[in-house]
Amino acid sequence: MCGLTKESLIADIGSGTGLLSEVFLKNAMLYLGIEPNELMRAKAERLLKSFARFRSVAAAAENTTLRMLRLISSPPVRRSLV
Repeated sequence: MCGLTKESLIADIGSGTGLLSEVFLKNAMLYLGIEPNELMRAKAERLLKSFARFRSVAAAAENTTLRMLRLISSPPVRRSLV
C-alpha cells in the first residue's frame, strides 16, 4: 500500500464523513480526520467509532499546523484545535 505501514500516521485535512479513512484504519494505521464541519465530523465519528486508531479533530485547514501529533497517545475522543 504505497509503502505505508502500521506505524504510518495519516492526517486527512478536510476528512468529511471519513469515506477514505477505512482503507487506512483497516490496515491499523493511525488516522487523524481533520474536519471543520460539525455535521460531517459527527457522521464520521459515528461511522468510525469502532476503530481504536481513529482520531477526530475539529479544525480547519487554515488553523491546522499538525501539532496534533501529540494526540497519538490520547484516547479516540473529539479534539478541537480551533
